Order: sequence, then structure tokens, then C-alpha cells
Amino acid sequence: MRKTLLPLAMVAVSALPLLGFPIVASASQAYECSKIDGRASPESSKKVSVQFINKSSKARRLYWLTFEGNRKLYTTLSKDAKFDVDTFAGHFWVVTDDEGNCLEGYMISSTDREIVLR
Repeated sequence: MRKTLLPLAMVAVSALPLLGFPIVASASQAYECSKIDGRASPESSKKVSVQFINKSSKARRLYWLTFEGNRKLYTTLSKDAKFDVDTFAGHFWVVTDDEGNCLEGYMISSTDREIVLR
């Protein structure tokens, strides 16, 4: 009898609902900071190009969460500014105010193309 090992990516994706994340996240769905901030972005080979658009009335800072779960500042978006970035499915991003207070978080899905910050 032949044994088949599940690829690590399949195991990681199947665990997402247990962590409170759907398997496919909507581009418009923001998560509470307590569910995202500090989580390590997983290894992924599925490249995704995403555009973040700041439709809030104030500047917003955009951080990628590293493989260790640390924030890495990518940009500060002024009101109505756009930021294009190549990232990967399953990676975590957080949005903060000017003081660094987390406002919302995102887990990138393979279908994300545009994320509007409110």
C-alpha cells in the first residue's frame, strides 16, 4: 500500500478555518487586529499583485507581517493614495494610523486584486 504525504501548503491552508480565517478571503474583508497582528506570514509560492487604496479621511501606514510575525513598514498612504505591491497568497498585512495603532488586518487570497482602506 502506497502512502501519500499531504503537501505542507495543503495542511497549512486546511488549518486556516481553525485559526478563524476562511480558506478564501474576500478582497474587501478586513479582520480585527487581534486575529492578524503578530501572525507570521506563511511560505507561499502563489504570487498575487494587489493594489491598496486609501479611501479613509486620514493617512494610513501599511505593514507586511514577516515570516517571524514582525511588522515591516512598506508605505504610508495619504488620503486617496494607491499602492501597488506584489505579495503572496496567505500573507498578512496590517493597516495602522500615524501612531502605529492597528486599525485592521488582511490575509491575502489568490483572488485579491484591490483592497480599499476605509
